[in-house]
Amino acid sequence: MPLPSYLEENRERIIQAPEQSIFLWNSSYERYRSNKYVDEICRRFPDRNLQRDAVIKLIQEDTYLGLVAVMIWGGINANRPKTKGGTDTPFQLFLNHPMEKVLEAVNYAEYHLEKGDIETLFTAFSVGGKHKIPGVSVAYFTKIFYFIAEAMEVPYSIMPLILDKWTANAYCALLICQGGDVSKQFTINRSAPKSLSLPSGTDLAKLYRRYIEDMSVWATELQISPGKLESFIFGLPRNTSDATNPRNQLWEIISTHFGVPNKPDKISEVRTPNKERKITKQERTKRSSYEALTVYFNQAIADHITLSTDEIEAIIGRALPPWAFDHAATFWANSGQQYHSHKKAWLRNGYLVSQSRIDAKNKTGEVVFSKKSLKYNQQ
Repeated sequence: MPLPSYLEENRERIIQAPEQSIFLWNSSYERYRSNKYVDEICRRFPDRNLQRDAVIKLIQEDTYLGLVAVMIWGGINANRPKTKGGTDTPFQLFLNHPMEKVLEAVNYAEYHLEKGDIETLFTAFSVGGKHKIPGVSVAYFTKIFYFIAEAMEVPYSIMPLILDKWTANAYCALLICQGGDVSKQFTINRSAPKSLSLPSGTDLAKLYRRYIEDMSVWATELQISPGKLESFIFGLPRNTSDATNPRNQLWEIISTHFGVPNKPDKISEVRTPNKERKITKQERTKRSSYEALTVYFNQAIADHITLSTDEIEAIIGRALPPWAFDHAATFWANSGQQYHSHKKAWLRNGYLVSQSRIDAKNKTGEVVFSKKSLKYNQQ
């Protein structure tokens, strides 16, 4: 089977790619610290920075603790309940499911991974399957498969991989690169940006098996592990929206193949230092919210800039996270930019936070940013 042209063209880039780095988890998980396993993870990782190797080690130490870590690592929804005013977020549903049933499902997964019976395993974890875990969709139970296999350190005949929105997009694009007919497996999801609709039932189970088989063959050709190839095609975080991001490159292949039009959006004004500068809704959607803040500081010329939290929210186009108020000293600190992406907005453009006056109770305040070349005293 020939290597898809995209992989061939990016061979060296893929081989030399650093290990995938997941940014700090959302603070919403800390609201679940009444659960001893969530509390243990929060205690062990106070900087909320949880990477693949750490998750694997947790599974090897305590399977259930590791699975809770898998959910947090993957970013499972923990703050948008399914019912109005309810507490039934996918994460809560997972935690409410009896531990013994979760571990029984893990044992089932290990058995079928050893047999190489991927379709049966996939079906058992799907809706209506005997090992379906409430709140855990395809994107998350395939994470369970992947991390279990990594933790077991068993040379399985076929290595399970994560199938989520981004890897599904990537797989479709790679099949297109090979000249394959993808119309029976994939269609454009018109209700969500950069998203495909996948088949259901046994057809999805077959697609998953074919996906991991193809990825295994391609990874062998590239002389890397299937996991490394999967992390590369998953792409860079959403705050990396430039043309070098595999997510954008692979979606371009899909949009060209399916003839998806790129309709310009209406212009919506966003506050910037230059009042004549307008950022379109399309631009703002493409960027992460903190990239809009980066643009702000990149264009700023004043030595000192004072912004209220309301003004910052207007720039980024959404509310600041709760920890911007509840843990203001950390959020507005000038250190830790390797973990906290928002800090890059001012630090990389020559500014430091010189003062932060935050009212945690009323969720208001203001922050003073000063040129790095000036003296400052953070409060």
